[in-house]
Amino acid sequence: MTSRYWVVSLPVKDSSSTLWNRLQEQISKHSFDTPVYRFNIPNLRVGTLDSLLALGDDLLKSNSFVEGVSQKIRRQIEELERISGVESNALTVDGVPVDSYLTRFVWDEAKYPTMSPLKEVVENIQSQVAKIEDDLKVRVAEYNNVRGQLNAINRKQSGSLAVRDLSSLVKPEDIVASEHLETLLAVVPKYSQKDWLACYETLTDFVVPRSSKKLFEDNEYALYTVTLFTRVADNFRTNAREKGFQVRDFEHSVEAQETRKQELEKLVQDQENLRSSLLQWCYTSYGEVFSSWMHFCAVRIFAESIMRYGLPPAFLACVLSPAVKSEKKVRSILERLCDSTNSLYWKSEEDAGAMAGLAGDSETHPYVSFTINLANCDDYRDLDIRSDPALLTEKQWSCPDPQCGKIYDGEQMENRLVQIVRQSEKMYQIQDLLCNQVKAAHLTEQCECAGSFRCKESGSDFLKRMEVFLDIIS
Repeated sequence: MTSRYWVVSLPVKDSSSTLWNRLQEQISKHSFDTPVYRFNIPNLRVGTLDSLLALGDDLLKSNSFVEGVSQKIRRQIEELERISGVESNALTVDGVPVDSYLTRFVWDEAKYPTMSPLKEVVENIQSQVAKIEDDLKVRVAEYNNVRGQLNAINRKQSGSLAVRDLSSLVKPEDIVASEHLETLLAVVPKYSQKDWLACYETLTDFVVPRSSKKLFEDNEYALYTVTLFTRVADNFRTNAREKGFQVRDFEHSVEAQETRKQELEKLVQDQENLRSSLLQWCYTSYGEVFSSWMHFCAVRIFAESIMRYGLPPAFLACVLSPAVKSEKKVRSILERLCDSTNSLYWKSEEDAGAMAGLAGDSETHPYVSFTINLANCDDYRDLDIRSDPALLTEKQWSCPDPQCGKIYDGEQMENRLVQIVRQSEKMYQIQDLLCNQVKAAHLTEQCECAGSFRCKESGSDFLKRMEVFLDIIS
């Protein structure tokens, strides 16, 4: 599916059908691989010139808002499909693929009466899209809340012994609980196990000899039991901490363990239900927002054409999707189909710049033109460089997406990559620095307390993530 389209309008001198035939003829002759479609805009209510000029300012802000909501929902769909592992579905509007809806656009008279003032139509579109955006925020927040709770539980179950839930590792027979005796669970650094076995009996009085047993071991820690008199438990905890051993609070309860299991199962089911519900809602809402966006584009083309060409409305609106290599040819064809005097006027840089300020983000040409991107250009979303206009100058790197083709400045690109690598490396070194969980190599720099430290991201994962930079600069 093509993801990048031009929506343009050309001034009509004789008749729309004649101009349309000339356009098709020129495109087929000089750029045969460029699809071109009529963009059918009804006779909307013009109003006064002052109202059109006032509307022009609103159109710029509103277009960014409506397009942004459309792309936001699309990104949410892509994320949910990726997490769910489902095959991506073609997005539709009223059962029609989005590209077909755009290229075969038909105004919805029932939803947006053509006799309504343009300002009222625009406000109606804004209101509908704003409601959908608010609903999206609520639904995503609800889903992320459940997802966050589940991730927190999973981290406790799969993290290091210093923080994870121990209930799945401790059996009832491992615990001694009586009126005078109790069993403590000690988290011992992996390479300090000999020290533990040599000293645990002497950390305080009334420790049961040879009562320590190893229950579990991971890459960083080992989990040991120790049985002692209840009245010396607090003293044992203090002395163990001074030696670099962590005594975890733990109370074995079959009922509590069963409750946690049920809560986990409920969260998993809630997450799946919310994800499925949110995905279906996004499919439907994307179609509604995209339809509103296309109606908004029709209003925008109509209003800018009136301001550009004057009254009565006499213009041909169409949609084109040229390949990057054919863009200059197509632009030349469109310019030749405009009045020659008008074209010369628009080639004046000073005048073109002045009108560009009036037209906002629409391109500066002797005809009305702006670009619609159906999908975000975000193959390197972590960088977010492609959409940064400060980096889009004239040399070296260009976007590999044939539908984008934007060019990057080499020096700025290199500087940006260096910044990102340095930031990522720093985050890898110092992230999650918590008391009692500090990386041994940086112990004196970061914290005076003892303990070990585990990064969220392993060294191999960090190197894999750096491959994205190699892909760009190679």
